[in-house]
Parts: sequence; structure tokens; C-alpha cells
Amino acid sequence: MKIYSAILSSLSGLLLVLPVASAKDEPSGNVFSSLIKPVLAAKCIQCHGPEKDKGKLRMHTKEDLLKGGREVGGDIIVKGNVEDSELIFRITLPKDEDEAMPPFEDEEHYNPVTSQELQIMKAWIKLGASFDLLVSDLDESSRKAAAHVYKNMPKKLLSATAKLQPQLPTVPKADPKALEALREEGVLAMPIAQNTNAIYVNASYSGKGFDDGKLALLKPLSNQLLWLNLARTGVTDAGMSSVAGFNFLNRLHLENTAVTDAGVAKLSSLSELQYLNLYGTEVSDASVNNLAKLKKLEKVFLWQTKVTDEGADSLQKTFVDQKKFNALQSERNKVKAYLEKVEGAEEA
Repeated sequence: MKIYSAILSSLSGLLLVLPVASAKDEPSGNVFSSLIKPVLAAKCIQCHGPEKDKGKLRMHTKEDLLKGGREVGGDIIVKGNVEDSELIFRITLPKDEDEAMPPFEDEEHYNPVTSQELQIMKAWIKLGASFDLLVSDLDESSRKAAAHVYKNMPKKLLSATAKLQPQLPTVPKADPKALEALREEGVLAMPIAQNTNAIYVNASYSGKGFDDGKLALLKPLSNQLLWLNLARTGVTDAGMSSVAGFNFLNRLHLENTAVTDAGVAKLSSLSELQYLNLYGTEVSDASVNNLAKLKKLEKVFLWQTKVTDEGADSLQKTFVDQKKFNALQSERNKVKAYLEKVEGAEEA
């Protein structure tokens, strides 16, 4: 009896340290919100969401999901009928089919619906596609699939094409009055792309008439301005203080302006700047250190400036990788050769 009691005592001690199954290890009650919605978000919303409606289909809300799309066979979900549901048909097509979902571009970026995810979708549709359906309502096989999906939540993979697209910041809508004021000055102001409030402003058509004082027109748009073209305008070093306040600025054209090293120094705080064109300015090697502070800068155009080959080499070593530098150098040499050819023809 004492031995038996000792064994029980030991077992009770072991039981105290054994891991207890957590509720977090199992899917929560709702099939759609805890299982299907994450799959759609990772594998479908990129092409069928608030920013893009391929095939006139959006799937980011319950209403849009049931509404379907005009160019994808109408209703993509037929409640109670898996075979007639376009969503299941597209998901189960061979990946090399044009209508297959998600689309196949290459193995690296392919993010197909798994067999367990598909099983849950089929079970959900078969049972009426109710947004109130619970995991406990599923059969045993589907509950096992649900547990697998829950423990292996899908990850969103950008397609090869999507990776080439610029990642635009989420910004508030621009003030219509500010946009109109620019247009009255003959300045082009427009959204960079559909479904974004980020804007592109091109003042190059206004010539020297668009000067430092006119930069005040851009101040109300500081939270939306992503691309700015001031080429051939009348802006100077003094105006670069205003430009430095456009924190989201990604592309900046200053070619053939009066901007010098003093102006470039003011731009070194533009942490998002990736493209800078200084062609035909008085910028020199004195700007190299300030350009090196622009950590996201990918392209900088310096031909017909006072930057020397030594200055360019120094810039290369500080922040431009060899491939990018070689590409820029090649482009620079081509332009230089072309200009020399043009000058030679004019002299002849």
C-alpha cells in the first residue's frame, strides 16, 4: 500500500509539470474568421482586394466575396454546392492554366492553396457558406484539417510582378484646393497610381516662373507628395529648405536648376529618397558626403556637374553597390559620348 501511494505521489508530481493543451493550439470557433479569411488574405486579396479588383472581383469583405465578379463567372460561391462554386473550380485548376488561382509565375513566388485549406473551404461551402459556422459543426476529417491550417497559418508571398511594383505609403487624401492652386499655375498634379492618395507634381513645364516662392503651394501636400519634378524651374538653394520638408519624397528632379552643394546639404534629411537627378547643376564633390546620407538612394544622376571621377568613386564606396554603380557609370558614359558627338556635329 505504501509502495502504491508512493507511485501515485510520483505520478501526481509528474502531472503537475506536463504541458497542458492551450486553447490557442486549437482553431477558434468560427470557421470563416479563424481559418478561411487568413487564407484569402494571404493568397487572394493581393489581386482581389481594396487596391486591385482583377476580373472585377474583390474578396476582402464578406459582401464582396458573396457578390462575386462579372469577369470570373459571376457568383464564385454557391452555398451548399461545391461543384458549382467558381472559387473551388479556379483553385483546383492545374497551375499552368490561365484561369488558375492563385496564378503561377514561377516556383519561388507560387503560393497555392494547400489540400487542408481547400478541404476547409469545401466543407464551409457544402454546409451553406455561413459566416457563423463553427469548427465544431465540421466532420472529424475537416476538424483535423482545421487544426492543421490553424497551426500552419498561411504567409503572404508577393508575386514576382508585385515585387516590381513600387510600395506606396498609405497617406490621407490631398486637399482639392491645394491641387487646384497648382493647376492654376500650370503645374501638373495627379495621383501616382490608381487606388492611392500619393501624388506626382511636375512643375518643369512652368520653367523659371516656378521659383522658390511657388514652393509654398506644395506645403499643403507634404503628406502626399511622393514624386516631384522641378527640372528647369527657377528654384535655388534657398528653396531646398521647403523641399526637405516633404518627408515621403521618393523621386526628385532638379536637373538644369541653380541648385548647388548648399542646396544638396539641405536635402540630406530625405530618408525615403530613392531617385535624384542633378544633371546640369553646379553640384561638386563637396556634395558627396551629403549624398551618402541618403541611405535609400538608388539612382543619382551627376553628369554635366562638377563632380569628378574621384568624387563618383568615393560615392560608390560609401553607399552604392558595385552592380548599381557600374550600371550608372555605363549610362553616364553613353550620355557623355552622345553629347560629345552632338557637340562635334555642331562644330562641323
